[in-house]
Amino acid sequence: MKSKIKNDFFITNEYLLFTELCNECKDNKYIGICYGSPGVGKTLSARHYTNWDTIEPVFPPAHLINPLPLDEISQCDSVFYTAPVTSSPARIEREISKLIFNMNWLVDDIKTNKVRKKGSWDKQNNATKLIIIDEADRLKPASLEQVRNIYDTRKVGMLLIGMPGIEKKFSRFAQLYSRIGFVHHFQTIDKDDIWGIVKRKAIEIGINTEVETQDLKEAFAEIIRITQGNFRHIQRLFTQISRLMKVNNVSELDKELVNTAKSSLIIGTL
Repeated sequence: MKSKIKNDFFITNEYLLFTELCNECKDNKYIGICYGSPGVGKTLSARHYTNWDTIEPVFPPAHLINPLPLDEISQCDSVFYTAPVTSSPARIEREISKLIFNMNWLVDDIKTNKVRKKGSWDKQNNATKLIIIDEADRLKPASLEQVRNIYDTRKVGMLLIGMPGIEKKFSRFAQLYSRIGFVHHFQTIDKDDIWGIVKRKAIEIGINTEVETQDLKEAFAEIIRITQGNFRHIQRLFTQISRLMKVNNVSELDKELVNTAKSSLIIGTL
């Protein structure tokens, strides 16, 4: 599959697999685990799947004064939560419950063509079908028990996102682990997608890619070699390339410029 662009987000093969995981957790009301190395796109994928950058800014009571993206809201059924560095079970319960409350309130307002100043909705129309928890590695045993309780009482799907090893950590908590139905390893960008992503990033910083010269092809190949399909590394490298192009007043990209940009970055082994 060729990578596609939707609202400046790259629809890659890995994102499609992530979407399948989310849908399975939602439809079957299972707990899923998604793990992967830093920078491969787990958080970006979760925020895109939930349309969080559009929905969160208009959560109640902000929806009373901000224009509402009606089509997007009416289709939303998932909330995105980032586990805090330090968290008590009470905080986890309070913050996730608030997200669900706001999502249900907002969606119900849109579907019933009402905008209420006080939060309320038809309890039969629970809009939230999936809870995605990012940085789940941070959760301590007591907080994990609270997450399990939220899953049991809310009767919704849940996806826990973290670093490699999270699946082994959770296996030590029998009651939680017994509820896990899916595990997915989020991989780096594959070869079918990465060339299109690199080309798109080049266009964003003003590089003419309509004619792929030998210098440009070598530069792209070097970027792919350096970043190894890690999306965060690609972003950081292009930020540095853009800075160097402006400082040196150049408009074309070559392998030498790429390596000069790389020399001022710390890109660890993946």
